Amino acid sequence: MKTKRFYIIGAVLLAAMGTFAYQNHGDTKKSDLAIENIEALSGGEGGSGATVVNCLPMPGATCIVMNGNGDVVYIGRDQYAG
Repeated sequence: MKTKRFYIIGAVLLAAMGTFAYQNHGDTKKSDLAIENIEALSGGEGGSGATVVNCLPMPGATCIVMNGNGDVVYIGRDQYAG
């Protein structure tokens, strides 16, 4: 009986800790500097204006590449993003 009670208390505590961790995990804020760095990396700040496209051949597929702003920069017919 004591063993059963021990397992029940352990399961309740584990569930409570998991619920607390799940509720407090989702609200992370990034600093302005971190956001600027993310935007610079996604924008390809190389200056050459060239976009690296990694589309591989595949009949019937369409490879669409977008920049960090969501603008389409390349559409490849009979290709897929590889």
